[in-house]
Amino acid sequence: MFDIKGGDWDETRPRPIEEYDMYRAFERHFTDGISWTQTEFYERITDEIDQGKTKWGCTSEDEFYEVCGEFDSLHDSIVEHGFLSMKELHDRGLDTTKPIHAHEVCVVIGRDGTLYSDEGRHRLFIAKVLDFDQIPARVLVRHTEWQRIRDQAAAKGSPPSEYTSHPDLKDIR
Repeated sequence: MFDIKGGDWDETRPRPIEEYDMYRAFERHFTDGISWTQTEFYERITDEIDQGKTKWGCTSEDEFYEVCGEFDSLHDSIVEHGFLSMKELHDRGLDTTKPIHAHEVCVVIGRDGTLYSDEGRHRLFIAKVLDFDQIPARVLVRHTEWQRIRDQAAAKGSPPSEYTSHPDLKDIR
């Protein structure tokens, strides 16, 4: 089930995923073969740990390096099995108990149809690095303006021309 919300929440959403230091680290590590320790993301997290903060459940750099090893395992699993929904992973008996594996990719949709990542960023970032055309995702929230566009498209039987390839309207085509 999803929510429909008005307001300006979609105008203050996070930046595109390519601007996250974590995504850039995934790209550099998995595409360019750069060590985790040589990424801006790793440096930022370990700096915060060194300042006494707990990050990713870690209180030491060694613990965080182990988390990065979990990112490697997640990547390898997606390469080996494809990008599966959490149900498909569970049905195949694959491990979904680790925190970085435990979240379905979830999105919220802004007034203009822009998709924003909300949950499952690790899996989403890896899918993007691996250049998947599409992945299963769950919609958590639609902006009221976007829902109005969906409702109009459903009444008409087809999406407006500027949205013919929008993934949230594929059920209307």
